[in-house]
Amino acid sequence: MSEASFVVDINEQNFNEVLQQSMQVPVLLDFWADWCEPCKTMTPILESLAEAYQGQFILAKVNADEQKAISQQLAVRSLPTMKLVVKGQLAGELVGAQTETAVRELLDQAIPGGAPVSPGETVETQYQLAKANADIDGGVAAIMAALESEPENNQYKAWMADLLIDGDRIDDAKSVLGQMAADVKERIGPAARLQFLDAASELPSEEELLAVLAKEDKNVEAFFQLGVRYSSQGRFDDALSSFMTVMQLDSGYDDQAARKSLVNLFEVLGAGDERVKKYRRQMFTLMH
Repeated sequence: MSEASFVVDINEQNFNEVLQQSMQVPVLLDFWADWCEPCKTMTPILESLAEAYQGQFILAKVNADEQKAISQQLAVRSLPTMKLVVKGQLAGELVGAQTETAVRELLDQAIPGGAPVSPGETVETQYQLAKANADIDGGVAAIMAALESEPENNQYKAWMADLLIDGDRIDDAKSVLGQMAADVKERIGPAARLQFLDAASELPSEEELLAVLAKEDKNVEAFFQLGVRYSSQGRFDDALSSFMTVMQLDSGYDDQAARKSLVNLFEVLGAGDERVKKYRRQMFTLMH
């Protein structure tokens, strides 16, 4: 059997199907991009291992530039990143260029006869996979089970609130956030999402706002309202772009509402997100 039989290219259409295969054999997700030089050093190593292991794991290659939704949902912050999924859960992760030995050690944890898989990151992975698959009920159930043993874990509560917002269970999300102190840092992201949802409920529809901009392509208010609506929908790339356009047209609009909204989005996305780094630089340049 050829090495190609153990290697698959991932896209949004086959992503869930490949993850389902992790119930039978481990799946090693390899996040890469054409511009990433370390990724090019990893390709022959990973493909050689796929051939050597003869079907004991599947090498699933993800072009991070083309499959941005998958990369974002699985919290890929830099390239290359390799995530090992076993029975639907994260069994380990490697970031940056690695030796063949390091990759073998990761694989051997999950392959029969190897070392036991560490459960340390399984709750985060269940959350990430639930978001990726829109499996709100499954993700919430997994986190609730984890909270039984760690009832004060604020990160678990924040992940649950985020999933509940995805599922339009707003009252439930507010209830979860109400169990956390107002100054808890994990609370900031989902709380900001709820603020955007509340604000968007009073705004014109996306179609109406786009119609305004078709006639007035520099209408600051329409761009700002679009940013709020996109934020409430989780369309963060569009939201960041809309708020930045407001800053470029009128940085002082409505008491610097665009700057404040960008800061809120940075909290939602997290400091390690590449988009946050990009738009922070742009915002700093405009302000100075």
